[in-house]
Order: sequence, then C-alpha cells, then structure tokens
Amino acid sequence: MKHNSLFKILIILILISLNWTGILAIGETFAFFSDTETSLENSFSAGTLDFSLTSNGWQPPEKAVDLQPGNSVTSTISVIKEGSLDFIYNASTTIDEENSNINFCNALSLKVELDSTILYNGTLSGLNFSSPVLISNNQDDLLFTLTLSNSYTPPEEGAVCQFKFIFRGWQDGLSFGQGFYDEEEIENTIENGGSITSGYSPIADSYVNQNDANKNYGGFSELQIRSENNKNKRTFIKFDFNFPAGTTILSSSLKLYLKSAPTISRNYEVWRVANFWTENGINWNNQPGVASNPTDSIPSGTTKNVWLSWNVTSDVQGFVDGVYSNYGWMLKDSQENSSTAYEAKFHSRESNNIELRPILEIQFSAPEATTNHPVINEVYYHVGTGKGKEPDNEWVEIYNPTDSPVDISGWKICDANACDTIPPSPSIPAKGFAVITYKASTWDKWSIPSAAIKIVLNSAIGNGLANSGDRVILKDASDTVVDAMSYGNDTTYFELPLSGKGKSLARIIKGYDTDLATDWIINATPNPGTNPSEDGVETLIFGTFGVAVAGWEPVLEEDWSTEEEIFEEILPEETKANEEVLNEEEQVINQGPEKSEESLIIENASVNNEEQPLPEDNSGKTNL
Repeated sequence: MKHNSLFKILIILILISLNWTGILAIGETFAFFSDTETSLENSFSAGTLDFSLTSNGWQPPEKAVDLQPGNSVTSTISVIKEGSLDFIYNASTTIDEENSNINFCNALSLKVELDSTILYNGTLSGLNFSSPVLISNNQDDLLFTLTLSNSYTPPEEGAVCQFKFIFRGWQDGLSFGQGFYDEEEIENTIENGGSITSGYSPIADSYVNQNDANKNYGGFSELQIRSENNKNKRTFIKFDFNFPAGTTILSSSLKLYLKSAPTISRNYEVWRVANFWTENGINWNNQPGVASNPTDSIPSGTTKNVWLSWNVTSDVQGFVDGVYSNYGWMLKDSQENSSTAYEAKFHSRESNNIELRPILEIQFSAPEATTNHPVINEVYYHVGTGKGKEPDNEWVEIYNPTDSPVDISGWKICDANACDTIPPSPSIPAKGFAVITYKASTWDKWSIPSAAIKIVLNSAIGNGLANSGDRVILKDASDTVVDAMSYGNDTTYFELPLSGKGKSLARIIKGYDTDLATDWIINATPNPGTNPSEDGVETLIFGTFGVAVAGWEPVLEEDWSTEEEIFEEILPEETKANEEVLNEEEQVINQGPEKSEESLIIENASVNNEEQPLPEDNSGKTNL
C-alpha cells in the first residue's frame, strides 16, 4: 500500500515538470470577447377605415317641400372613401317619430340605385340593401328616389317626415363592430304642403329614350319623338283637370309646338296611358302601359315652328266619366326602329318660351249648377298692369245660379280681417252676375256686360285682398255665411294656389259648388260679369299658365306686357338667374311665326304693349 502511494506522487511530479513552461505562459495570455448584432429597420402602422357622405339635397326642391301623391323627388348621396382600407357598407333609415307625421312617412316608398343597379326598393323605414356593397373607385354615387303613394290623402295643414339615413362601413369578411368600422348619417326632411286643387292645370311631361333606357328627361325643356333601330324615343304628357259628373266633352285637342321637324313626314300616334307615372321618375325601362289602340294619328310634316294637334275627345270624356284614370298620353312614331333616324322636337312645359308650351283645349257642355244660393264665382285680387291699382280695382264676382232674382243689399263681403256692407243695389237676376269693387274706376278697365250688376263699395274689400293669401266671405243680412273661399297661405276653407298678377281664381263651372278646391281654377283671362254662352257650350284651354277661356279677347296690357314680367310672376326660379335667356326669348316672341287665332296662349303671352280692343257685344262669350 505504501509503495503504491509513492508511485502515484512520483507520476504527478513528472507530469507537472513536463508542462511547467505552458503553465507559466498562461499568466501572459490576453483574451478579448466582442459581439455585434444588427437587424433590418422596421416600421409598423395600422390601416384606417373612414368615409364621409355628401348629398345634393332633394330635387326638385319645390316638390320636396310640397310632395303630392304620385310625385317623386330624387337625391344623389355619395359615399366617399377617406381612409386607406377598402370596406363594405349598408344603409338603414331612422325616422324621427316625435317630429314626423307617421302616416305621411309610411306612405313614402324608397328606391336606391348604384350605376342603374337597384340596391333597395321598398318602404322608407325598411331600408336595407339586399347585400352589403363593396366601395369602388373611392366613391359611390347612390341615387335615392322617394315617391309619395298615389293613395295618400294629404291633410289640410300638410305633413312633415324627418328621418336619417345611417350608413355603416366595415372590413370585408368581418361583421360590423369587429375590426375597423365607421358609421355616418345624413339628415332629411320631406314635406307635404297639404291638399291642393285639381283643376288649375298642373302639367307633367317627359320623354323616354331607348338608347339611354334608365335616364329620366322630366326636367328638360323639350319633348322628343324618334324612330331609329334600338334608339327610339317617346313622349309622355298629362294635364290635371276636374269636371263635374254629367259634363259632355264635345271636342278636345292635345297641342304641341313643333320646334324641329323630321326630314320626311312621319305619322305620330297618341295613345292613352293606362298606368301611373311621374315626370321625374319615368324612363324607357319603367314606362307605363298604354291602351290597346292609338287614340289618333297625324302626319308630322317637315315644317318646323308649327302647332301639331291630336284629337283626344274620347279619352277626355272617359276621364270625366271615370271610365279611365287620367294618366295622360304617350306619343310615338307609328313605325319605330327605322334604319334611318327620324326625329321631332317639341317645346315642353319647362320651355322658357311660355307661349309655346303644350296645351289641352276642351270644348264642353256642363250640367246646370243646382246650387240654391249665390256664390263667390271669381276673385281678382292681384291687379295686373293697366288694370288700375290695389286695393281700388280689386273685384269679386257673385253669380246667382237660382231661378229667381236675389237682392244682396245689406249683405256683407269680407276678407280675413274686416267686412263691408253692400250698399243698396239692384237684385242679381236669375242666372246673372254682380261685380263688387272698391272704386268705380274699375269699370273703365274692363268690358262688363250691361246685364251684370255693378256694385261700388267706396271702401276696400275687407281691408284689401292680400296677394300672398286671404279669404273672401259672403254673408247675408243676418250675418250667416252664404259662401266662402280662401287662397294662398290662407287655408281656412280649402287651399288654392296663388293666381299670380293679372289673373283670377274662378270656378271651373259657374255656380257649381261642392265646397272643394277642385271647383276652382286659375283663370288666365279674367272676365268679370260675363253672361254664360247662349248654347251652354264653353271652351277652356289648359296650360302651365292656368286655364284660359277660349273665344274671350284677352286684355294684353296687363301682365303679359313684357317677357320679364311673365317670368317673374309665373316662373321666377327659371328666369331670374339668366337675363340673357330672357333677351333671346323676347326676340323669338317678337319675330316668331304667325300664330293661329285659336291659340289663346300665344295671344296671352304677347309682348305687344298696345291696347287690344275688346268686342263690343259680350253676350255670347263664355264665363267661368
């Protein structure tokens, strides 16, 4: 055991001696440690999802504040991408029930289109796209069309619908509320001005174009008829009028003024329209159906600047009798799809040339009024140029539809603010007239038949009939209201539109009284105290100006003295913005083609300032 231990010690010593040099060298060795790490530069950011909404408002604006049954308004709402991310979106409607008439809101239907693709077509409150829409090209322009149901009955005071369109956008593949999303809204107000008269001749017209099948031309200043293969054009037009049951239509003519004729004569047909349509909604793809056969067909000729006339007597009689609903007419080329293009252009109701707009002339025989009391038959409250001044020469016509004379001495004639007692006067003859005015100077301004009773109050009617709206009340000696009417912003009895300067409000049939606004029209040719025609036949011309009495010589020095006055009174929104147009149109009128005697419109809109004499004998003239 002792020898083994000595042996192990000896071995260790030998090993140390052999490595002594290396061990001594360790004390002089230096070691350095270094490490460098690099990475690529990085930048991290999140995408953004953001969008905004813009709108051009509801068009036309005048309808948006007085939307009537069957009418439509449109608005283009743009969805604009503001962020970096594409997104899908949908829309819904929230109605402000506290500030809205719910019945009115519920009667509004809504159609939403994107590039002619219908995204939604249903009730206003039910808005929801059939599937979310992927934003394209950084902006989507959506066409919104609101239509008031034709079955809606407006209240007298009108109604309002306030609502919001709410748009929600979110990342494709996710749900709203997940990932990135955004929500925007746009506020809207639509109003119905209340019930309006039917009979003062509002006109709707448009044409449709097969080559641009989804486009609406309702606001254009011309109407077109065209025959060309797959590029045909058709015109639609309707007039509003109201006649009592039992009226016989003796003749009726639809007249359009041809401003551009086809190169060869074509046959142009007029068809009765069988379904509802609106001026601002109709296009080639949704045009309504028509009767099985045309009502009339006439050659167009190749001469421009002439009136073309279609016989629509049977249709108008059907409208009056209730056999057909009055949806107006379609006009088209009898042979469409010709290999060569043949086109005609006509003045529309939007034409700046008022006298050349479409008209409907109706000759009729109405049943005798069965009213058993005197009625306010015509009201002339906005005195025209050359007819004196206000209130001196305002007048009210009273008609006695009974079979016995009626003495109205001691009765009262009132407006909204005051009454005047009618002085002692001759009795109004059976089926006769009386004209009441402030001053006797009124008689010098008009040709009044000798049979009419002339009554001078020597005071203003009431406190003067307001041009913005008022009422006229006839009371008997016991202060009982015998008859009354209201107009403009006074809707006490019913709502009638303002007649405009130089025109009157008159009953469409003298003495015919149902206590409704539909009894009345705007009379473009006031005729105080006229006797009914001897044979009971009357002719009215319906146009944008109101209704004119055919055969009655108009007094031209009133409102129609200058083109500017015409436009200021009838269509201020179309004219005041462009004086150059007015000057051009004045030249057209002064230098225009010779006009037919039966075109009363042209005579009415004359710019001739010379006084035109009235017929000496008016006993055969007609009266409203």
